[in-house]
Amino acid sequence: MMYKISELAELFLNQKHMTGFKYNYQEKQLRKFINFYENNGYTGIRITKPMVETFIYNISEKTSSHYCKKIIMRDFAKFLKNQGFKVP
Repeated sequence: MMYKISELAELFLNQKHMTGFKYNYQEKQLRKFINFYENNGYTGIRITKPMVETFIYNISEKTSSHYCKKIIMRDFAKFLKNQGFKVP
């Protein structure tokens, strides 16, 4: 089955919610990433370092937001790897 990255993000979020973890802020940030991904013309299931760095390091945000985004993206990348996708 061919997944879209947004569908995999939903699976990831469902997994987090099933563990009882609220994951509200993280969910909001992951949804922002999916919008960023789709609005910038990325396709398939492909996450690159430059792509993630562009998303994480928004100069209008606090350093603490950058750190939270790093953790979210790391966890999502691990999830994708566990699903069999190649993630650097």
